[in-house]
Amino acid sequence: MKKTLKFLVIALALAMSVMITASAASYTSLADDLKDIGMFTGTDVGYELDREPTRAEAAVMLVRMLGEEGNAEAAFEAGTISYPFTDVPDWADAQIAYLYTNSLANGISETEFGTSTKCSAQMYCTYLLRVLGYSDKEDGDFTYDGALDFAAQIGLADSVLLAGTFTRDSLVAVSYQALATDVKETDGNLLSKLIEDGAIDADAAKSISTNIATYDKLNAVSEAMKSFDVDLTQKITMTTDEETVTLSDMTGTMKANITTDSIEAEIIRVTTDTTTEKTSSISTWLKDGWKYIDDGTDKTKMSMDYDQLLETIQNSLMSMDPMPIYCYTDIAETSEDGKTSYIVSLDPEYFNAILNTVGQSLGDAQSTNIEFSKVTQSYTFDESGTLTNKASQMDMNMSYSGSDDIAATLSSDMKINAIGDSVTIDFPDFSDFTEITE
Repeated sequence: MKKTLKFLVIALALAMSVMITASAASYTSLADDLKDIGMFTGTDVGYELDREPTRAEAAVMLVRMLGEEGNAEAAFEAGTISYPFTDVPDWADAQIAYLYTNSLANGISETEFGTSTKCSAQMYCTYLLRVLGYSDKEDGDFTYDGALDFAAQIGLADSVLLAGTFTRDSLVAVSYQALATDVKETDGNLLSKLIEDGAIDADAAKSISTNIATYDKLNAVSEAMKSFDVDLTQKITMTTDEETVTLSDMTGTMKANITTDSIEAEIIRVTTDTTTEKTSSISTWLKDGWKYIDDGTDKTKMSMDYDQLLETIQNSLMSMDPMPIYCYTDIAETSEDGKTSYIVSLDPEYFNAILNTVGQSLGDAQSTNIEFSKVTQSYTFDESGTLTNKASQMDMNMSYSGSDDIAATLSSDMKINAIGDSVTIDFPDFSDFTEITE
């Protein structure tokens, strides 16, 4: 049982990290939304989200994302656009003719478009990046070989969604994210552009527009959190048929100032051992490229680069950044006493994928099964629109060989004391800290 608890705590800690990038889910609800705006219609047997898309299917999606399907069909009917390929099905005639005539897509040979050839994540992201105004031509914004990295860089999709087999499910997710992504050198997202151009009906897109507006607001909060002062609490509880046990009870404070070339921070974490009621405190400071740690017994320091320092802050802060919009399953807005709160429900499969990876790395995946059943985040803003609190809760079920089923909950709360120039850090004297090397 001790091994089980250790595995769970490690898995939960990793899952709560801001560095979460894994994603594996079924995006049926997003496919429904895309169908409502005529973006993703499925096939004669349904959405078929579990299979790989073809080049012909990707071509149709590309023309729709460009907002040109109506024009393409009219031009093809009039005979002003065409293609030289012999393998194009009737349902993709107009779209492939439009792409070929406008030099937006080529065939795999002079006579074949390759309509039944599988479309890769690299290929589809290249299409979407072009839709968003980015160029892969010489001296452009990205290269075809670097399309996936560039897509992740601008927030089009996380790296794991684009890794492995690229399915129609993945295509739906990245297409939805593209609608929420700003077109290059504009202040508007792709969905707004398509509505403005008359390619998508505003009423049909109302649900997506509302989700994107909230998503943008939460992202803006993340962008503003370069200097902050917060109080943190975190608790992990487990429940069996017999009892409920608190595994971890942590409180702490954190102050940080982050720029593009320097990081300063103070992180103080106090953890209570719920079996002995004893507390332990660890203080960490980041300053001038060094990480200082005082665990109450030893005082140590080590030199670290910028990325390592930033990861220390991100892991300590838990998950401040909103998940990709394709992970949202519901958003509820409430207002009371001048405060506005957003309760965001996230797809549990997003986190289950992470735990699967953790289990494999620990060599314990065969005997331990962990599944998140519910994941929520809440953001509370005051009357001025300033974020004052962020909280998260993860409900999960776990089974382990030879043990009863266990329900677990990880909850965290972040009280925002200050954001911006008012955040100051009083550093101690580091002259008696001993340097260690890894």
